[in-house]
Amino acid sequence: PLTAEIAGRPGEYPVEPVLALHVVSSAPGWQLKIKALDLQHDDPPHGDKITANEICWVTPDGVRAPLRAPVTVVASGAAGEGVVEARLALLTRNFHMPGEYAGWIEVITSTAHGANPRTIKVLIAVTVSAGASHAIRDNKVYFHFAQLPAAQDAAIRGEISTDVPVNLSITT
Repeated sequence: PLTAEIAGRPGEYPVEPVLALHVVSSAPGWQLKIKALDLQHDDPPHGDKITANEICWVTPDGVRAPLRAPVTVVASGAAGEGVVEARLALLTRNFHMPGEYAGWIEVITSTAHGANPRTIKVLIAVTVSAGASHAIRDNKVYFHFAQLPAAQDAAIRGEISTDVPVNLSITT
């Protein structure tokens, strides 16, 4: 599958590996388009998703084209055999709940003039994580979590090892 990792903050994250499509055509004029479907969080009650508008094709000249609708990668291909590569990226504008997301990239091929379209689905899996750091000052430990939406739930897991009693309190 195609994969990406989002480190908590909105921004651009590469999708790996490059989508490479082996094409064999006996006639010129074929077309190749790609489109994304929304990526769904693995915990459906939360309802979070990474929208197709945040999944982009990075054109050879560096333009980010959102994949919410089919985007033409090859407008008129030559007869013969070859490989078409499409570099993808996530361009997130909002914070997303940590967890695993999955969805599909659709590769749409057709003959000259758009006849006989066929669709191939390629799985894309994304991991979203939220960073945390800590500091020890005056016998107190301070944790800082990446900025998350107000409705965000968090689970803290870890281990504290000490040779003296520890009092742990969490405030927001």
